[in-house]
Amino acid sequence: MVLLCLGTITCPPVTKPPETTPKPDDKAGDTEDMNFGLEYERYLKEVVSVLETDEMFKQKLEQANVTDIKSGEIARHLDLVSHNVRTKLDELKRAEIERLRQLVRIRMKQAQGFEKLDPAGIIGHVDHNNPHSFEIDDLAKLIKKATDDLEDIDKKRKVEFKEYEMTKEHMRREKMKQMDETKRAEEQKKYESMQAKHKDHKKINHPGSKDQLEEVWEEEDGMDKEDFNPKTFFKMHDLDGDNFLSEDELEALFIKELDKIYDPDNEEDDMVERYEEMNRMREHVMNEIDKDGDKLVSMDEFLKSTDGEDFDTEEGWQGLEEDDMFSEDELQKWEEEYERQRADELHAGNVPHGVPNDQAGVHEMNQGRGAPAVPERAEQQYEQQQKQMKEQEEMLKNIQVQQQQLQQQQAQLQQQQQQQGGDQLKFKPQGQVTPPKQPQQPPQPAQNQDAGPPSMPPKNPQNMPPI
Repeated sequence: MVLLCLGTITCPPVTKPPETTPKPDDKAGDTEDMNFGLEYERYLKEVVSVLETDEMFKQKLEQANVTDIKSGEIARHLDLVSHNVRTKLDELKRAEIERLRQLVRIRMKQAQGFEKLDPAGIIGHVDHNNPHSFEIDDLAKLIKKATDDLEDIDKKRKVEFKEYEMTKEHMRREKMKQMDETKRAEEQKKYESMQAKHKDHKKINHPGSKDQLEEVWEEEDGMDKEDFNPKTFFKMHDLDGDNFLSEDELEALFIKELDKIYDPDNEEDDMVERYEEMNRMREHVMNEIDKDGDKLVSMDEFLKSTDGEDFDTEEGWQGLEEDDMFSEDELQKWEEEYERQRADELHAGNVPHGVPNDQAGVHEMNQGRGAPAVPERAEQQYEQQQKQMKEQEEMLKNIQVQQQQLQQQQAQLQQQQQQQGGDQLKFKPQGQVTPPKQPQQPPQPAQNQDAGPPSMPPKNPQNMPPI
């Protein structure tokens, strides 16, 4: 999956008229717009952007297979890059090492001794034993770590969605326990009615089938269904013109199908489930078409899929509402764990969120339009981590701003020193500034020697520049 970021340098050259060929800056900009959810994502993109400028390394990447890239074996070609590129990579690594040092300090301060901090989870994408230069081991670590982390993100998404669904069902049942028999029957009838209404939708075409692609061709592209051409279709939806369909470009093809099932204005339709349904469709198409496993669909892979026997066979698509996302045993085990965590929170003096009880009252099931409240512990921890990371990023940005202001201040003082002959301003080695000499004060009236020391000049003369 790291190839989604490295795709800018692994894709073969695009043959197009000069006026439509994307400029290198535009391509780099596309990479910047991608968001993978990695803590070190900025560093990854900067390294890719620098490597992209070296033609020799770019050729090696184009010739490499996916296994060599994912394993980090491609990193051994780093010795081929130019001195200028290596120098820029060294600078990026030194900046990343400094950022990580500050991040570790912040995390340790936040832990306050109550939580064991594992630095390896923070600095695993760099060779911290060599903080000065970017070497082969650095690139290998970065690629391997990004690949593993992106795969973990997909696995975590599936686990969290399953917990989300179990939480919804648990909340629904707990809410009904608080009702009398009449209201409970009414609530159950309403629930079954909403479920039936959600399932009452148009037929869902199998993702990647001829019927599904022709529907996009006709209704979204405005083309005649009888003129459907797979090669033309591919080029129309290869939005960045790199001769590959990325995961984002594939997901855009499923919007029509998703709109049949989920409407944000309908109470019975859950937009969290829509997002998971989109991921299921994308993963299914990738498993069927992406033969080399690089998370990109090439023109050749796409055309071969349209020539297969299954392309003309429309078997429909079974949505989430047709699947049992968890069993009663799984829900029972989850509830036992949830109640154990809830008891721990009560023992610690905290009122757990989400579950109706004497202290917290009955928690509302819905917030906004059909968006169920998710009080699960995992999501709360995730939100807290995201908040902490944003605060850390803000702190780091403030540090960088302060450093820039200090550098600007030093440059201004240096310029003043040159203009005034170098007599008034002097710099200390640590970046501190020696203030200019105090201006001569007008003669003071003679004082009695027994009257004590003479009065001191003002601390901030008007003509003294601010520091």
